[in-house]
Amino acid sequence: MISRPKATKCSCFQRPGRRNNHENAILRTFDNNPRLSSRRAALRLETSKSTVLRVLHKDNRKPYHLQHVQNLLPGDENCRMTFCNWLLDSIGRNPEFLQTILWIDEVTFTRTEIFNHHNCHFIVNVWVGLINGYVIGPFFLPPRLNANLFLNFLTNHLFDLFDEVIATQMNS
Repeated sequence: MISRPKATKCSCFQRPGRRNNHENAILRTFDNNPRLSSRRAALRLETSKSTVLRVLHKDNRKPYHLQHVQNLLPGDENCRMTFCNWLLDSIGRNPEFLQTILWIDEVTFTRTEIFNHHNCHFIVNVWVGLINGYVIGPFFLPPRLNANLFLNFLTNHLFDLFDEVIATQMNS
């Protein structure tokens, strides 16, 4: 007679959607320090880097290294000076020149700060403009913003926001 193998508890077989304590510790580590590298997290938690990456991937998180790309470099001085001279000349020709510019900014709000962390699961993207002393917006953009969605905003929603400013100007 052939006997069946006895059932054993194995941590690799767990119910879908449930996490073990080790996975929770990895996720908490990144919740507390989103800028931490996967290699350093593995060293701290005494586990392998591949385990850390697997847990992050399973939770739809992405390992990344923060790279600041919008900064002034020493070689930018000539371009900045050219822009400043152009702006001053434009204001000299038209004192209301700055009022004709649409100043815009997009910002991402997360649970912890105003900065875009790839591993933050609560994200709100907001677009706001300012022209001639009037605030345009705010307009709430999708959390996973890409070029096509932003183009959709520019072509289908931006002019509606301008219409609101024009209506406000006419009423005042």
